[in-house]
Amino acid sequence: MSRKVQLTLMASTKMSENKEHGIIRLPKKARIRFGFTNSVVVVGKGEHRFGLEVKKAYTQDVQKLAKKIGSGKMSEEEALTSGFVTRSVLQKVNRRQGESVWISDSLEEITVGADPEFGLRDSYGRFIRGGNVIKKEGAFGSDGPAVEVRPAPSVDHVAMVGNITEILQDPPEVMKPYKWVGGATFSDEHRNYWFGGHIHLGRPTQIDPDDAIEHCYNGIADVLDHLLAFPLVRFDTPNPNLRRHGCDFGYGTAGTGDTGDTNSSVRSHADRFEYRVLSALWVAHPTLAKIVVGATKAITESVYAGIADKKFEYDWVDTPGFRKGFGISGSRAIIDIINRSKADSITKDHMTRWRNQIRDLERFDDYSEELNALIALVGADPSVVKKHLDLDLRQGWCEGKRFLRGMNNTRVRDALEAVAAKK
Repeated sequence: MSRKVQLTLMASTKMSENKEHGIIRLPKKARIRFGFTNSVVVVGKGEHRFGLEVKKAYTQDVQKLAKKIGSGKMSEEEALTSGFVTRSVLQKVNRRQGESVWISDSLEEITVGADPEFGLRDSYGRFIRGGNVIKKEGAFGSDGPAVEVRPAPSVDHVAMVGNITEILQDPPEVMKPYKWVGGATFSDEHRNYWFGGHIHLGRPTQIDPDDAIEHCYNGIADVLDHLLAFPLVRFDTPNPNLRRHGCDFGYGTAGTGDTGDTNSSVRSHADRFEYRVLSALWVAHPTLAKIVVGATKAITESVYAGIADKKFEYDWVDTPGFRKGFGISGSRAIIDIINRSKADSITKDHMTRWRNQIRDLERFDDYSEELNALIALVGADPSVVKKHLDLDLRQGWCEGKRFLRGMNNTRVRDALEAVAAKK
């Protein structure tokens, strides 16, 4: 005889990595409490209804529950009704008919997407405008001088990067004669060209759309400026300063928020926002993409968690206490370093404080591979990183070549391999 019980579903990183889409894992106390007599639990409704095999929860997920109880973010009673599924299953169960793909039910599992750009070179090394080769629309399209890929978004950043892989591995025939070049900029005798690595981040249902636009998105972008765009200045290339100072528009200027102008660091929508500060360097290789997109998601979810801890008092985002909560200070100098790409101005003290900021993130444990890889990569000699950084997209995305394959720093290598192995 079947019966209904109230379960709180949570995403398990390990289950997602193992692609355990037909399983629900429950802690021992939950299995005893519910007294399941069948080996299958049905979750969801209608077309989003799934039969999942019941298995024991992984230790790391049980520890995550214990941490939430210890911090007061979950009661013991709530923990007794918690079950773990993959991010894919959680997204499907939470999807409501007609609901925006960007809206998530969980503060901890927001949807992420992107539309990164890159350039084309012909056999003579000349820059070829993307709009002259391929149509504007489509998953593999163009945006003026650049080529732009538009993967389907996902609550799983690794899956979203996988969607980029699928697009790049099945290019339109017209793309095949050209070399695909990533990085921050390209210059020829005519002008400077700049490539954006814009990342899109969904809104949880708990956040009101108007409050998201008025307060949250700009606040999140501020934290992303300090915790992500700032350290990436260390090895952004080539000529990253030209993205903002080699053109009349100053695309993706850090510290601006959503001004409505082309230089905005944010573009706001009711269901999501677009973070526009990063260059397209991260699209040079899938391992780097997993690191940067995963870090973006970890930081954003940590900010949403902080807002929830303040009981959704959105005015908090506009106070000095908000920045203090993420260890942010000395903003004027840091924003100047980002906007002028002044890598030489980043000091040891900057680096020490930044590492602490990253490790203090609420979501650090859930994105530890990506964040530890970011720490290792940013801490390496930037001249060595840039020396081994291959900007030919086909090498990594289509031919499976390792990221920074000529670099022998063991600490960096091990950290990168841990991320590269995630599927």
